[in-house]
Amino acid sequence: QESIERASVALPREVHGALFRPFATPVALSLVSLTGFVALARCMTHRREKDQDHAEARGGPCQRKVDQWCIGSSDTSSADGPPHSTHLLLDGGRWLCPELLVPKHSRCTVAVPVVAGLRADGAPAHVMVVDKMGQPLFKASVARLPREPDAGAADASLVEHISLTRQDGTVLASCQWAVPQAGTTRQPECRLFQRDGLLFATMRRDSCQVSSWLSRLTGIAPGDATSGCVFASASPGAWQLRLQGSMNESRFSFSDGASRVMAAIERGHGLGFEQGGQVFHRLEVGSEADADIGPVTVVLLTADRLRGRRSPTAEFGSCGAHPPSAWRLRPEMPSALENSARPAAAPVAGGGCE
Repeated sequence: QESIERASVALPREVHGALFRPFATPVALSLVSLTGFVALARCMTHRREKDQDHAEARGGPCQRKVDQWCIGSSDTSSADGPPHSTHLLLDGGRWLCPELLVPKHSRCTVAVPVVAGLRADGAPAHVMVVDKMGQPLFKASVARLPREPDAGAADASLVEHISLTRQDGTVLASCQWAVPQAGTTRQPECRLFQRDGLLFATMRRDSCQVSSWLSRLTGIAPGDATSGCVFASASPGAWQLRLQGSMNESRFSFSDGASRVMAAIERGHGLGFEQGGQVFHRLEVGSEADADIGPVTVVLLTADRLRGRRSPTAEFGSCGAHPPSAWRLRPEMPSALENSARPAAAPVAGGGCE
């Protein structure tokens, strides 16, 4: 009986040892190896983040290829057209001017001339967009377009064309806007085009702003000097940008669909160059995401022209209207740009980056 009891106690121990003792060493080694691998990976990640922090502390945000948006980098266009990466961004993307991208968490300041009173009755008028030190970045051109042949007297409208041009003469983006004569039922409109002539977006007056709950809450009443424009894309993945501000105070803000402010615009205070009697908008671009300074500049110039030429009886269309994607530039537009496709002064990379 005693032998049977000893056997019943010893047998489970022997079975347990026979089954699990051979795996003890490999399991222990595996746990040690896994712990070491995790510790090594964590150390490498921490070192990489630390190196990036040191690099930003030494050179600031300008070390992150900010000079590329100043139109001077290896990503330049060739005789065959824009580079492959540019085609990918232009084809259904949200970037109008990939060369003018301001990286996220960076801040760049440029000076855009006020063009509200600029005369373009004859030859196209040209102004230079400069950095905050007065160095030229790219050229903006304003041209008056002839009236459409089939337009009657009642539908006659003022049609102008605004373009942004690289230093080598390449047109980056263009915009056509029209203001009908007083007393007509047509609405002012603005269409923004890519460099290949395809429609990129439209801009219309934000007629919903005054009657919105936010406007009522802030006390903005009809007839106030506050206005806004909705910038709606024509791509399949629709998105909107919004330009809002006060005409009397010449202060505007440019925000994306997530209500993140992309750019702040005011009359040219705090610019580090002699303006020589010319009035500038101070455009400060910076966002939590990458920002395209191209559409911001075009929309600012267009809003400035519309402010100087707006009809007292004309009203903009409904906010957020999405246009058809088949619009293209009118045939006479390229000829209107022939005089504007001349190289300007050499750019200064990163001049407006802070």
